[in-house]
Amino acid sequence: DMALHFLSSSNGAATGSVGLDGEGQIAGGVAVSGDRVYAGDRGGRIVCADARKNRIVWTNHVAGGEAFATPAVTTDRVITGSNDGFVYCLDKADGRKLWSFNADDNVLSPVVAGDKVVVASGGILRILRLKDGGMIWETTAGDYISPPAVVDGRVIVGTDDGFVVMYGAGRE
Repeated sequence: DMALHFLSSSNGAATGSVGLDGEGQIAGGVAVSGDRVYAGDRGGRIVCADARKNRIVWTNHVAGGEAFATPAVTTDRVITGSNDGFVYCLDKADGRKLWSFNADDNVLSPVVAGDKVVVASGGILRILRLKDGGMIWETTAGDYISPPAVVDGRVIVGTDDGFVVMYGAGRE
């Protein structure tokens, strides 16, 4: 319905909402950091809203396609993906684009692990530098893989042929 709806974490009661214009449908996940929420919309915008004040803080029409990936949020950055094939890193305070990385395929929800961004697009898993989006490592894990999870320094993805694949050094 082209709105962000805010609910109480203690009892689930509605606490407010903020309307979005244009192609403001949000079909992906929403990241929460304090009173702020971050989401991408059908029109390629990344939106930051204040859930306590029920208002939009900033928007950035950064993506050339739907931006339905769930954003990853750090102390000063918002990282997300889009079906236009790019990973985008924005300044958390004002939404200004800091860098982008061309992944050449629909980018799924990224994960931040320390000073790195882990992202899947199509069947390729990549690790990027958080500071500038430079590629550190990539591998093809399948024809299509799930968004990554990072646990104990290891990266885990599911593949379209039914496997769960884990990358990272063992500690045993």
